[in-house]
Amino acid sequence: MAESDWVAFVERLAAAGYFQYAAAALVGEIRSGTVAARSLFGLDSYGEMTGRVVAGDAEMLAEGGVLAFLFEPAPFLKRQGVGRWVYLDQEIAPAQFTYTVKD
Repeated sequence: MAESDWVAFVERLAAAGYFQYAAAALVGEIRSGTVAARSLFGLDSYGEMTGRVVAGDAEMLAEGGVLAFLFEPAPFLKRQGVGRWVYLDQEIAPAQFTYTVKD
């Protein structure tokens, strides 16, 4: 896509409220950075700054880091009214992981 197409695309995203969860002071940078990177979710994108993307490392998750990963989106979810009282627990046994998320 041409840069003008990306500008138009980002404008449509903004009109739809895509950047509403980002810090207000960063919205301009995120919008211009998204156009420059021509990506919403690539390595050089501004996706995580939108407040909509939480990246998980596959190795960390595979080694039992799911609970730590779930704490990352927890503040966002609470602001949205999801999981007012979220209980997260992790039990680790050899070669088996059990995760409990209760609302």
